Amino acid sequence: MQAGQWQENYKVLQHKTLHDRIEAAKILKCYIPKTMAIYVDSMSNTANLAYGAQPERLYIIDKEKVVYEGGIGPFYYDVDEVKDWLNAYQCQQEQSTQQNHVMCYQSQIL
Repeated sequence: MQAGQWQENYKVLQHKTLHDRIEAAKILKCYIPKTMAIYVDSMSNTANLAYGAQPERLYIIDKEKVVYEGGIGPFYYDVDEVKDWLNAYQCQQEQSTQQNHVMCYQSQIL
């Protein structure tokens, strides 16, 4: 995130209802790429309990499957490792897309 990206400061109170959580997520959604999904946990914190998000933990989920599980924070996770993983994944997706375009183009020629 670049300096100055957060032009407005929002005060989000402790969520008392699922609606509160969804509204807070809508605020966040304005600041991230549209291709990124935001998931909102239930009020019983099912995902938080299942994925051990206390005190902090970084996960990458792709197609409903955990593909990366970082160490338990704040001392045993590595934000740079997550960034490297995401960059490698993005490169892999771009290469796959390019290969599909080449294969489609070759099929059209044949």
